[in-house]
Amino acid sequence: MQYLKQALREATSPTNIKRDLALMNRFQRVYMVIIMAVTIWAFVYTGDYS
Repeated sequence: MQYLKQALREATSPTNIKRDLALMNRFQRVYMVIIMAVTIWAFVYTGDYS
């Protein structure tokens, strides 16, 4: 029970929420860059610029 209370306390602390949001934003930006790079590669590789 003590571990559960400690985990809840850590999960709901404002600093952890801010850190988690910052991590999610960073990963979201990385995924967007990867998607754009793959899309550009597909256009160049297939030659389909229409």
